[in-house]
Amino acid sequence: MAGVLVVATATVGTLVYLEEHGPRLRGERELVGMSAAEVAEEAEEEGEAEGKARPNGITKQVWAAGMRVGDVTTAAAPGWTGQQLFDPTADDWEPAVAFDPAGTYGYILTTRYGAPKACGNCPAHQIWLKRTVDNGATWSAATYLCPCSGTKAQNDPLIEVANDGSVYAAWMNDYAPGVVFARSTDHGLTWTAPKAVKSKAMHFTDKPIMAISPTGRDVYLAFNSSDSYVAASHDFGATWGAPVKTNSDGRYYFAGGGAVLPNGTVVFTSSSFTQTSTGDVFVHVMRSTNGGASWTQTQVATTPEQPTCVALDCPVDYYGTIPALAADAGGKLVLTYTGPTVAKGPQRVYAIRSADGGLTWSAPQDLGGPSGANANFSAITGRGTGDFRMYFMDSRNGPDAWNTWYRASTDGGVTWSAEVRISDATAGPAYVTTGGFFEPYGDYGEIATTSTGKTVAVWGEGPDYRGPGGVWINRGL
Repeated sequence: MAGVLVVATATVGTLVYLEEHGPRLRGERELVGMSAAEVAEEAEEEGEAEGKARPNGITKQVWAAGMRVGDVTTAAAPGWTGQQLFDPTADDWEPAVAFDPAGTYGYILTTRYGAPKACGNCPAHQIWLKRTVDNGATWSAATYLCPCSGTKAQNDPLIEVANDGSVYAAWMNDYAPGVVFARSTDHGLTWTAPKAVKSKAMHFTDKPIMAISPTGRDVYLAFNSSDSYVAASHDFGATWGAPVKTNSDGRYYFAGGGAVLPNGTVVFTSSSFTQTSTGDVFVHVMRSTNGGASWTQTQVATTPEQPTCVALDCPVDYYGTIPALAADAGGKLVLTYTGPTVAKGPQRVYAIRSADGGLTWSAPQDLGGPSGANANFSAITGRGTGDFRMYFMDSRNGPDAWNTWYRASTDGGVTWSAEVRISDATAGPAYVTTGGFFEPYGDYGEIATTSTGKTVAVWGEGPDYRGPGGVWINRGL
């Protein structure tokens, strides 16, 4: 049965933004509203690994104030409520989602472009929060997660919930200090002051991934400063130890997923690229059995170079895999990643499994769709005994007709259900058609389960890398 939602149409305004990449141009877009000279100066100040600044002042499209509105039509997938926009008039991307494991609260964070600042000296683009008190049936209006006066831009939000309902968030405040952490004990209404986790020697930090113990006492943040690092807290995020470097190969890392297992073992996954984003892409597992004091790193997969992204303004490694990782309640792990069979060819999506806390892994299992489709941007969640749920995107309907596909496993990832297309909107913004959406918007999204076992998936869609686009939500019945 079709549903109708209000959404912005294609009337747009413009702002200037600076595009960088960690600062190596991947998934971060610095909206600064500066002159060309100021953009160049800002890029020089921010710098990047090896000290090479890459300013790229261009025009950014954003939804204009006072725009017309139209309709989004959905044809809800079997077992799903149908797609909805996180906010029908906002330019949102790269969302995170989490639910209270024992209650009815849930949370979505997103990076928002073009919205009014919280104050004159507050970020030009910000992390926004929505809350639900009924396991995702309805959502509150969006609010700033942190006004963060003195910060120019925020990116890359993450959110987790401990067993007692405490909420944990991490994101980037600029590239320096970069990754910051905050905690809420009143269901996201108020938050502690953001605490940076970088060391003084680091020029920047980027792309965090967070994992917490069930009690929330132990918090781990994996991130990059070109190299791979993990920082740990054992007092609910009040204080942090020095970040520990996990690699020595000189490659450029992007963390992708993490989990704290019942026995306290911590496992993260990441991908790594050459500094020019050419050549083979590696998938790694980082593992600690001593509370993050030291880490062992294992390369668990190698794929040929990612296909070239042809969408407007996307960076060269945009289609390169960022792996995802989840654990069930017993500590079984499933890791998903994408890669081509030949350099720059269409990618497949794969899953590997571990039953020993990430020490050893199964052979890869191909979960992709039809041959020739370009797959990417997987997300996964785990719960119960062997209960894993994942999605990935692919372009089987054409290069401008991407879709999000859902699969589930009840046996720890050994077998998987048939694909369900959960990007089930058929009309709305100009980038949505009956065949799919033009381009994934941002290089990650997330999937989560509620305390009652419902699935909630969030991801970004847009016309291209530049936008404007939006964050979309779909919920299992």
